[in-house]
Amino acid sequence: MVTHSRHLPATQLQSAHKVVDAGTRVPDFLLPPRAPNVLAYGVGVDSTALLVELEARGEKPDLVITADTGVEKPATYEYLDVIRPWMAARGIPFEIVRYQPRRFKHWPPYYSLLEKI
Repeated sequence: MVTHSRHLPATQLQSAHKVVDAGTRVPDFLLPPRAPNVLAYGVGVDSTALLVELEARGEKPDLVITADTGVEKPATYEYLDVIRPWMAARGIPFEIVRYQPRRFKHWPPYYSLLEKI
């Protein structure tokens, strides 16, 4: 319920233009399209907990994206073999994105700062 200087009954919502009964349904074609719910997944403890909680609440993401830096710990890559089937079993789309170097001013490319030392 929205609280303003003049209090409305719990069954009403205040908008900028009019008061609408809470039981009134707005036709779907008048509502803006729902933005996709995309989770940037770091394969760590916090993002895994968020993913599991969202699924448990019935609010599974429309897409889960992980950025592969190419230099993660081996355990991180091994955990992908656990979480990928878990997401697939629940119908959660999962994509891994990777950086593909192209011609740029520091050619040939390097993949980490350690290569330049």
